[in-house]
Amino acid sequence: MTTKIKPRKNCTLCNKIVDPTNFGNDFTCRTCRHECHRCEPLYRELVALHQKSQREQAAALKVLKDEIVELKTTLSTRQQKASTTLKGLKDTMSTLSCEINYLKQVKTKVEGDDRLSKIEKDLEEVKSDVKSLDQEVAGVYAERREDAISDKTAVNESMQETLNGLEDFTRRLKDAFVALTGPEEKKVKKEKEQREQEARRLKEGMLEMQDFMRQMQQAFSMLPVIQPQQQAPTSEQAKVKTEQNGSSKANTGGRSVVTNGIKKS
Repeated sequence: MTTKIKPRKNCTLCNKIVDPTNFGNDFTCRTCRHECHRCEPLYRELVALHQKSQREQAAALKVLKDEIVELKTTLSTRQQKASTTLKGLKDTMSTLSCEINYLKQVKTKVEGDDRLSKIEKDLEEVKSDVKSLDQEVAGVYAERREDAISDKTAVNESMQETLNGLEDFTRRLKDAFVALTGPEEKKVKKEKEQREQEARRLKEGMLEMQDFMRQMQQAFSMLPVIQPQQQAPTSEQAKVKTEQNGSSKANTGGRSVVTNGIKKS
């Protein structure tokens, strides 16, 4: 809201005559209004800081209030525990006082009686008897322990002798079994070695045959390829063809024989 400043009026800030051609709020002159505009960002920052500090103070106050409430609750619980403990202590003290009074009454009744001294003498005798019995029991226990140790040593010796006899018997039995089965084992071992040698020979022959066939294939692959002519074969060509078929059949038959020999071994 702006108002036209009347002439002959003074500025409310610097008390100078206000220019009648300028407009402003609260009768401020041009200079004061310029200073106010210059200080306005700082003022806004101060206001923001003030609001931030107020919020932080409010949060801190809330935390303090929560802590105070928690302390009050803990104090109330501690007071309740203390009151219950104090009540229990009072009850215990009352029961102890009753027991003390009863013991005092019993003591006053027993002080003038001779039965207490008699009971004490009997207790001393019982203690001496118990001590002597303990000594006797300790002696008997020691004797039995020595007897048990001697019996244990005798049993151990007899068991050791039995074990030694069993070991000797098993050793002699093993020697006899080895003496009986020695020739048979040698024979079986020799047959096994012979079979292994035969299998090795067959395997070597098979490898040689495979090498020969591979060489033959390489030799055939190196020969030039001749395109056959569409004509009837002559008698010489038919003869060569039959010879080739017979040789191939013989080779395949030898291979089957070798493989059958390997399978049988």
